[in-house]
Amino acid sequence: KGFESRTPAAQKMELVEIDKQRVKFKAVTEGSINTLEYARNGDTFNIELVPAKGNANKLELKAKK
Repeated sequence: KGFESRTPAAQKMELVEIDKQRVKFKAVTEGSINTLEYARNGDTFNIELVPAKGNANKLELKAKK
């Protein structure tokens, strides 16, 4: 069985910040996410998601050495 959406439509996000190593989006429609941010710091790629309910989630991905 394939992907089944939990919502009737995709959540819309708008770009609120961008620079050389970082990009951040903010929700403009209802959904499960308030903000979503991607950032690169050297050999580390960070993803931060702030949900509509609950605590922020941070994921740090490091390059293999």
